[in-house]
Parts: sequence; structure tokens; C-alpha cells
Amino acid sequence: LHIGGSEKRMFVVGKDLNNNCLYVSDDEKYLLSDEAIIEQVNWLAEAPMKCKAKFRYRQKEYDVGIVDCDKEEVKIKYKDVKAVTPGQACVFYDNDVCLGGGIIKEVYYKNKLKEFV
Repeated sequence: LHIGGSEKRMFVVGKDLNNNCLYVSDDEKYLLSDEAIIEQVNWLAEAPMKCKAKFRYRQKEYDVGIVDCDKEEVKIKYKDVKAVTPGQACVFYDNDVCLGGGIIKEVYYKNKLKEFV
């Protein structure tokens, strides 16, 4: 890719498989999101209106609000979180109790769908 050697950290912010393109940036703002659709949700407890969520293993928990919920999908809102990525797991918590989880289907920032592929 010929992008090595930079003193700044580089982040993959998107990819276009059809054109064999990988989009990178040194600006972390492209990693931010504030809303996501979670699919294949499996609740172990009743779905709350507010709880905590983790989007990556060993990542801290973030406050989320459940905006829309049905048996198949959940729409959640949160304050700017980095690296919420389709295909990854989203797990919901109430303190140390796991409430359930699912797979991140779509990610949005400021009401705009983030295109990763």
C-alpha cells in the first residue's frame, strides 16, 4: 500500500471490494458512530430502554438507549463511539449481568449510514 513509515496512526475507515480499494485515514473522526442496528438479537432478560453495551472484546462499556426493538433487530443510540463495525458482536449489560446480544448490522453517524464495504 506504500503508506508505512508515517508517524501518525492510520485507521482503516472503509473498503471497496469491487474496486480493490482500502480507505485509510489518520483522523479518528471517521471511526465515530452514534447509532447502530443490531440483528440476530438474543435476549437473556427483558430488553431495557437503557443499559450498557460493549462493541468489542476488552472494550469499555458504553451507555446506550434502545430506540426500537422487535424480536429480530434492535436500534440503539449512544454518544460518539469509535470502531463500531458491522459483523462484530454487540453485547448488552446491566452492571455485571449480561442481558443479551447480537450482531452489528448497520452503523450510523449523524443520521447517515456509514458505508464500510
